[in-house]
Amino acid sequence: AASPRYAQHILVDQAQNYRKGGAIWDSVRTLVGNGLVVSEGDFWLRQRRMMQPQFHRQRLAALTTLMVDAIDGALDRWQPSAAGDGAFDLLPAFNELTMQVIVKTLFGAAVSRAELGQVAESMAFALDYVLPNAATGWLPAWVPVPGRARYRQELARLDEIVYRIIADGRRSQGENNHLLAMLLDVVDDETGAGMDDRQLRDEVATLFLAGYETTSIALSWAFHYLVQQPEILARLQTEADAVLGQRLPSFADLPQLGYARMVLQEAMRLRPPAYFLPRTAVAGDEIDGYAIPAGANVVTLPFMIHRHPQEWPDAERFDPERFTPERSTGRHKLAWMPFGAGQRMCIGRDFALMEG
Repeated sequence: AASPRYAQHILVDQAQNYRKGGAIWDSVRTLVGNGLVVSEGDFWLRQRRMMQPQFHRQRLAALTTLMVDAIDGALDRWQPSAAGDGAFDLLPAFNELTMQVIVKTLFGAAVSRAELGQVAESMAFALDYVLPNAATGWLPAWVPVPGRARYRQELARLDEIVYRIIADGRRSQGENNHLLAMLLDVVDDETGAGMDDRQLRDEVATLFLAGYETTSIALSWAFHYLVQQPEILARLQTEADAVLGQRLPSFADLPQLGYARMVLQEAMRLRPPAYFLPRTAVAGDEIDGYAIPAGANVVTLPFMIHRHPQEWPDAERFDPERFTPERSTGRHKLAWMPFGAGQRMCIGRDFALMEG
C-alpha cells in the first residue's frame, strides 16, 4: 500500500481485520513478549489505556531534564572531535546518544554507570538480531544459528537488570521521576490493578525497540541533508541562537523551535525509520477492486506514501517548509505517517519529536 488512502483503509477504517502476524512480528515478540507494539485485542487496549497518560505533554515535561542531561553529556564527549579536523561518523554517535537518552528517561539514577553500559550493549545486540531472526526463527532449537545463543544470553542479562530496577522501584514508589517509576504507578481504571513485573519488563523492552535506533536514524538523515544545504543549517542555527542563546533548552522552549521541528519532520518524510508496516489479513477483503485473501500479508509503505506525487510535489527535494501550516492545508492526514496511524499509532510519538 503506497497511497495514504490505502493506509487509511488498512490501519484505520478496517484495522480490526489487519493484525500483526507473520515471521517479523513473531521475532519481535521474542524480545518484547506481549508488549504494546505486538499485543492485540483487550490486553492491548488495557495496556494502552494505562500507559497513554504517561506520554501526555505534562508527563513528558517531567522527563525533559533527564533527556537534556543525557544529550548534554553526549555533546561534551563530541567536543574533541568538533575541535579537530577529522571526519566524524554521526550514526554511531547518535546511536550512543539516543541509547543514553532512553536509559536515562526510563531508569533515571536507578541504573549504575556499569549497568547502563550493560543495558546499552545487550539491547543494541538484541535489536540488531531481531530482523535476521525473522528469517531463521522457525529453525529448531538445536540448529546452531549464528547469534542465537548470544541473543538468549543478552536477554537474560537485560532481564536481570530490569527486574532488579523494578523491584527497587516497588520499594520506593513515588520517589522517582523516571518513566519506569511512572509506569509502576499506573492502574487499570476498571479493575484497579497495575502491571505485574513481566508486563513492566515487556513494556520496557518495547520502549527500547521503538525509541532507540529509530530516533538516531532520523537524526543522522537530517544531518545528511543539512550538510548538503548549508542555508537550511544556518537557519536552524539562527533559530536555536534566538530562542536559547547559551542556555540549555527546557520543555517550554519547544513551541518556539518550530523550524527545528519542520527539519525533523522533513527528514522523517524522506527517510522514515519505520519504512514498512506489515499486517496479516484476518478475513478476506477488497481494496479498490484488488482481492485480499484471508491470511495474506499486506504491507503499508510509509517510504512510498511520503513520496506520493499528489501529496508531495518534487518529492525527493529536502524542503522543511513543506510543513508550514499554509503548505500543509489540504494534505491527506496520512500523507506523513512515520509513527503509523490509527489506534496503533506509536505511543512515543511526542516523546520522539521532543527528543529529536
